[in-house]
Amino acid sequence: MNARTRVVIALGVSQTLAWGSTYYLPAILAVPMARDLDLSTGTVFAAFSSALVVPARFGQALAPLAFALLIERFGTQALLFSAALGLAGLGALFVLQTHAMKEAT
Repeated sequence: MNARTRVVIALGVSQTLAWGSTYYLPAILAVPMARDLDLSTGTVFAAFSSALVVPARFGQALAPLAFALLIERFGTQALLFSAALGLAGLGALFVLQTHAMKEAT
C-alpha cells in the first residue's frame, strides 16, 4: 500500500468518525441540554434538525460563491486562519456567557 492510499484511508476513517460522533451527539446530550436550557427535548431535536436542513437548503446556493471569492482574494491559508480565530473568539464568548449565567444563579 503506497503513501497516498494510506492517507486517503486515514482521512476517510477520520471523516466517518467525525460525522458519526457529531451526528449522534444530540441523542446523548438532548436531555441534559433541554433540562439546563429549560426547553423540551423535542425543541432541542428540532433545533438540531433545523441546523441540518437550513444549510442544506440555502447554503448550497450562497456559501460556495462567497467562499470562492474569499479564497480567490485572500488565499486558503488566510481564510482558514481567520475562521479558526473567529471560532475561537466565539467559543470564548460562549464560555464567558456560561460563567456569567452560573454566577447569576
